[in-house]
Amino acid sequence: MTLSAELLPALAAVLTQLESGLPQDESVLRYAASTHADASPEALAALFALRDDPESSSLAELLLFPGEEVQRRLEPALEAARATPEQARELELALEDAVTRTWAILPGGQRLELPLEAGEAAQFVRRLRPEHTAPPEALAAVERRFPGEAGLEFKIMLRHCRLEWTPQRRAYVCAVLGGLEVSARNTADALAWTLRHLADADPQGSFVDGLGAAYAALEVNLKRARDFGRMLRTSSYEVMLSQGVRAPHLHEDGIRREMELVDMVCQAVAGRPAWTLAGLGQMDMGDMDDPEALMEAFTRLGG
Repeated sequence: MTLSAELLPALAAVLTQLESGLPQDESVLRYAASTHADASPEALAALFALRDDPESSSLAELLLFPGEEVQRRLEPALEAARATPEQARELELALEDAVTRTWAILPGGQRLELPLEAGEAAQFVRRLRPEHTAPPEALAAVERRFPGEAGLEFKIMLRHCRLEWTPQRRAYVCAVLGGLEVSARNTADALAWTLRHLADADPQGSFVDGLGAAYAALEVNLKRARDFGRMLRTSSYEVMLSQGVRAPHLHEDGIRREMELVDMVCQAVAGRPAWTLAGLGQMDMGDMDDPEALMEAFTRLGG
């Protein structure tokens, strides 16, 4: 088929990657060992050929999935192409015509040939989401903070998020990227939280109010987790179950970390700590008669 000229570099990049092979991590070997008790290259090849078996089909999905390393290699070409949904479909069909096999590069360095069945090359393209390149403003915000290779993780995150981009969401994400004065790891975590939050939020609602509500909800969950922990220290899990008490399935450290991320985002977009947006100014901080401890508590709440 005839492919749009602007898509040719992207097609070439994907073909080169499939010819080079798809790097695998230990999770593939663990899956094969847990389901079939054999993770040797020979066993993987035999399992890959059994597409009709559900467990073998799951293994094939893992082997043909474009992992983080592949996504990083292909992101520059996908960004340059800025494919529309129609062009992404063109790319799928072109790859179906051009490639019949790839290789899995196993953790030990072995190359395992993977013959492709009809539709699998197209599915590989769909998983790359070529039509979901982030808006130029968001990409520029990434480049300003993390130019070149350093920004690839953020661009990939933007490509694979569930957001439908609106002008307000573009501005909001740019504000987050521009306002976070933290490490690259914290920026990645805070951006991931922001994208999840925005995907679930009312696009017509106030994003700042949404941040305050999210922080307030986390504060409630933190109290529930603390209360359950105190109960568990003074009783036993079996007794609590007999009394009708159910574990809240809340992890205190995870909640605290999420509260940290919300606070980072609030500071970035509102210039204020999250607890002020959540209406927690009158929050009960317990019985504290040590001024230094009290100031430390306020410092923690204020980010």
